[in-house]
Amino acid sequence: MSSFIKITTFSRESGRQNSKAIRIGKKVPAVVYGPKTENQIFCISIQDSIKYSASKYNNEIFQLESEDKKLNDLKVLCKSTNIHPVKREPVHMDFYALNMKENIVVDLDLNFEGIDELQKNNLEANIAQKNISIECSPTSIPESAVINLADLKAGDSFTVEQLAKQLNLTDVKILTELSTTLASVSEKKEEVEEVVEAVSPADTPASADAKTSGDKPDDAKSADAKSSGDKSADAKSSGDKSADAKKDGSTEGKKS
Repeated sequence: MSSFIKITTFSRESGRQNSKAIRIGKKVPAVVYGPKTENQIFCISIQDSIKYSASKYNNEIFQLESEDKKLNDLKVLCKSTNIHPVKREPVHMDFYALNMKENIVVDLDLNFEGIDELQKNNLEANIAQKNISIECSPTSIPESAVINLADLKAGDSFTVEQLAKQLNLTDVKILTELSTTLASVSEKKEEVEEVVEAVSPADTPASADAKTSGDKPDDAKSADAKSSGDKSADAKSSGDKSADAKKDGSTEGKKS
């Protein structure tokens, strides 16, 4: 990595209201810091922030262009980007100021190939890690590491040690344990669909609610009989009262 990507910066004031006004003006607030650099705030265009926050620029070195002498020509790495949850656009970016004469620790992205070939042979790749930790000078940071899994068989795995031999980088120190598994291959599991048998109405047991009145238990029959008897008694009592009333009326007529 010998060339640097230039990013134009603009001055800004601190504060939430100022940050809001910056975003309305199609710019994104940013900050840069480092072991030998005091915190400096600035902003960049929304176009640059969207472009350079992509993962492929994770280990790219940027060169700031600014009217501020403390920022101008500063070499930086993008450390983090805050993304709006709805718009999915950057709302803030953090940059790390590099000392070009000292080594730096970064994560090296891993790109896996040969997965389609595995699937053709009824195999599947199990990715365990998507990056490893390395230490090197800022100008020696690899863009990424490619791992081809096409020749692996079921039960095989690919470790950091194998990657180190493949890369053969003399100016890069791998910090991740060499025994760490990065990917493994296994036989593809067949998905078995569960078959649900249809139940016919004839196989469905009759509901208890479907019983006829003739199937009522003895207690229910007794209760019904009692209720019927009570109704008959009430009717008889009503008839007796009518007879008494008629008799009383007849008696009064004779007296008069």
